[in-house]
Amino acid sequence: MNRFTVVWRERALLQLAAIWNGTVDQAGIARASEEIDQVLSQSADTAGQDYSGDRVLPLHPLWALYCIQKEVGVVEVLQVGRPGDDLPHDDVE
Repeated sequence: MNRFTVVWRERALLQLAAIWNGTVDQAGIARASEEIDQVLSQSADTAGQDYSGDRVLPLHPLWALYCIQKEVGVVEVLQVGRPGDDLPHDDVE
């Protein structure tokens, strides 16, 4: 099992903040984002599923789109959203 450093792009952090500010279950969003960090740090290469060359990890009530940079041991969270409300976008920078 590889260990990865998880970093969040600014776009993903802004999306997470918007979700957190727009929900009554802020504790649930915080728990899910912490779980995303834990899962990706321990098993990013096997968690989630392929999504156009990146990977998407659904963890209720969120999903996270991420990419793995194995050569440097980094997982980058590209986007985050809510299942059914948002979908990962093709225009990730």
